[in-house]
Amino acid sequence: MPAHLRFQSQTWATHHVVSRCIQGFAFLKPTKEIRSITKGVLGFALNKYEEVIQLHHYVFLSNHFHLLLSAKTSRDLAEFMCFFKGNLARELARIHDWHGTLWQKRYSSEEILDEAGLQEIFKYLTKNSVKEGLVDHPRQWKGLHGYHQLVMKYTTC
Repeated sequence: MPAHLRFQSQTWATHHVVSRCIQGFAFLKPTKEIRSITKGVLGFALNKYEEVIQLHHYVFLSNHFHLLLSAKTSRDLAEFMCFFKGNLARELARIHDWHGTLWQKRYSSEEILDEAGLQEIFKYLTKNSVKEGLVDHPRQWKGLHGYHQLVMKYTTC
């Protein structure tokens, strides 16, 4: 039975999306190959859905990822996530020689309703690798992390 679309209160709503690997397996462990593939699949998905999805921030840890993005409609969000997770799962399964489900359940999505909520989740994502005890500062995380792009963007201007 297909899952129902999630509710979105308005056109172009911002969402905090989380998806976890099955049984906490570290399928997203930040090796050079996995970083490259993840970045490529994410870029490909964003290019395909550029009219209806805007990515604001992200962090990929070893066993789950967070995306902060805006979607034109809840259907656009669902289609984007299906495309992104399906293609990423196919590539990760090939790398890890994994046969079977790679993701634990469906992704979770929380609509961000106001500026305070947006600031809170932005800080949470930025500090996530530190909160998990993986590094002392976000710049030290070897995986994909929006912090690197944000700092590089503003320090190279």
